[in-house]
Amino acid sequence: MKIAIIGIGNMGSLFAKQLSDHDIYVYDKDEERLKTFDANIITLDKLNDMDLV
Repeated sequence: MKIAIIGIGNMGSLFAKQLSDHDIYVYDKDEERLKTFDANIITLDKLNDMDLV
């Protein structure tokens, strides 16, 4: 399953960790908030970069 998280604050970080079995797409307009987790996370520069197919 592909899941997009927009805004990776505290709740987004927790959500990404809980869903680490899936492909996680992460976007935040503040690049400093993007962190690396023990999950299959794909950081996005733009929301259009997400491959939905």
